Amino acid sequence: MESFAYLATAHTPDHDQACLVELRCTRRDLLTYAPFQQLAESICQCLLECPPKQEPKYLDRDNIPTQDRDKLYADCRRETLRRGIPEDDVPEYTASLLQERLGKLCLHELTFAGKSVAAHLAELSRSFGPVFIGRFFKVTAYD
Repeated sequence: MESFAYLATAHTPDHDQACLVELRCTRRDLLTYAPFQQLAESICQCLLECPPKQEPKYLDRDNIPTQDRDKLYADCRRETLRRGIPEDDVPEYTASLLQERLGKLCLHELTFAGKSVAAHLAELSRSFGPVFIGRFFKVTAYD
């Protein structure tokens, strides 16, 4: 399937941080459609506003490597035990903490204007066919 890309960029006023979001679609005419461009720019701005070291590293949960997921689970379990959660509640509490942390790693789960990035993409896709993020990244001058 052929797709077309619109690149949105943003940077902080002091130019210490910058990011890029590649928003893709299957219709060339959508590249000049203001709401499509605004969505790309809003996602980029949302990513830019994430505090350093807390920005998403993956597009969605399916993209998180097993080893990273396992490490995060082990960290959540250690934290659960450190908090003194009763043994019967440890699995449920650990799972809940894991779900919360996995969400923070995923760009699709960032929210702006009251909806997740995934919800904004789905809304545009319903009207115009597939709209998706091809790639994204954020850099800091101190990286």
